[in-house]
Amino acid sequence: MSCSCHRKDGNPTELTSPDEQCLACCEKHFSQAWDWACEGGYIAVNRQKIIGALASAQAHCWRGEYALAEKLRDLRHLIQDREEEKITNQWEKLARDIDLLLRRQTLGRKTMHAEEAGRRN
Repeated sequence: MSCSCHRKDGNPTELTSPDEQCLACCEKHFSQAWDWACEGGYIAVNRQKIIGALASAQAHCWRGEYALAEKLRDLRHLIQDREEEKITNQWEKLARDIDLLLRRQTLGRKTMHAEEAGRRN
C-alpha cells in the first residue's frame, strides 16, 4: 500500500515511487527499521529488513535533505559492516532530526493554506 501524503499538497499522485522525495515516507521506513532493530536485534534475517528499510528511508530524502540521507547511510553502513557496538544514540538523534524536519514542513504547509484561504476571503 502506498502513502497518500502527496495529496496533502494537492498532488493527485496515486502511488509514491521508491525514490520519490517524501519526508513522511522517510519517517515511515526509518520507524520500521528502528522497530525491527529494537524487537529482533541484528540477527541475520532481521538485519536484512533493517538495512532495506534504512535504504528506503534514505532514498526518500536524499535530494531534499541530503544531510539526513548521509546520517541514515552512516547508520546503515554500521549495521552492514556488523559494527552495531558502535551504534550509540544514532537512532534517537535521527528520530529527532526527522521529527524536526516534518514539523517545519507541516508548519509551512499550514501557513501556505492559511495564506491561500485569506486571499480567497
